[in-house]
Parts: sequence; C-alpha cells; structure tokens
Amino acid sequence: MLAPLNHAMPIARFSDTQLTDGILKDMGELMAAKLGRTARFIGVPSRRVGLMLARGEADGVCLVQPNWIDGEFHWSVPLIPTGGVVIARTGAPVIGRLEDLRGIRVGTVAGYRYRYIEPLLGKDFVRDDAPSAQHNLRKLLAGRTQYALMELSTAAYQVRSDPARSLRLDITYENGMARCAFSQKSAIPYAEIKRATDSIIAERGIDRIMARYR
Repeated sequence: MLAPLNHAMPIARFSDTQLTDGILKDMGELMAAKLGRTARFIGVPSRRVGLMLARGEADGVCLVQPNWIDGEFHWSVPLIPTGGVVIARTGAPVIGRLEDLRGIRVGTVAGYRYRYIEPLLGKDFVRDDAPSAQHNLRKLLAGRTQYALMELSTAAYQVRSDPARSLRLDITYENGMARCAFSQKSAIPYAEIKRATDSIIAERGIDRIMARYR
C-alpha cells in the first residue's frame, strides 16, 4: 500500500518515510488481514501516487478521490469521511467565507490540487507550499502563515490534541467520502479486494478505526 508523505495525524505518522501510525496504517493492515496477507507500506511523495499505482508498483492507496490522482484504477465505494477546512492562528481575523482569502498568503501542500478553491479565487489564490501537512502546521505555529488549508480530520485532530497551540477552525469548504484506489496491474484479483472491502464495511471496521482518533 502506498502512504503519501504529505499526510499528518490522524491520517498518518511517519518516521523518515516509514509509516508508523494512523488511519492509513490501520486500514491497510485490516485489509491485508482480510486477504490473508501482510501489509507493507511504501512512503511516497503525493505527486508520484498515481504513476506508481498505474505501473503496478503497489497494490493500492486509501483516502483518495478519483479527481485527486491521474490514471485508470479500480475504485472502492466511498469509505472514509473527508473534507477541507481553513485552519487559522487564534489572533488572525476570522475567515467567514473563502473569498476572504483573496490575496492572502495561505499555507498549502506542494503538488496538492485544491480543485474547489483554485477556480473560486483564481489568480488571487496565493499558495505558500510546504512538503506536507505536518510542515504546513509547523509554519502556522511559527507564525510564518496566519491561515492554512488542511484536511478536516487532520485539522480537527491537531486542534483537539493540543489546545495550547491556539489554533482554530474557521470554515469547512468541502465535505465528502474518500475511497481506496487499486492498481489494475496488481497480482491480487480485484474481486478478492472487493470482497475484503465489503467485509470491512459490513463489520463496521472503518467506524472502529475512525473512533480511535476522535
């Protein structure tokens, strides 16, 4: 399973490029167990996910959407709640609508496609790219940016886990359900993967995983 390095907790925690904790690890291990296999995770930059999956260099990746990566894949049903949120330093002016970000430097993740915001703000979308959500958070905490765009569960987890950080969630701009994508060149027949996924859903395995991080 691919583990994109742009993620932070609760989605993923890395030691160098080795996935050590988080939703991606829990999901990959649960799916592997259903298939009678052992999960192995490959930490990769997010921009390489589609290419590696298309080449069959990994079997799958979770917490993605069809419009996030390029290529033809086997897609699971929607599985995991996801969304986008503006996270801010406590002293920064409150963002009441996305248009309030026009011309303001905002923390973003390099290579990530903000498909909802890019057409809305156009040339007034001023990105301040970081290598990952974790780096994005560090810039925010250091005062290098006042605002950042972050995955909803990641932002909520960071605010909840350390109230002393003085961060707040201003506006949620996108909600949805992420999926898992599987390589068409995988040695594991997709019919087996689908049965494993159906079993996980029926047993509420994903609900149990998500509950660990709330």
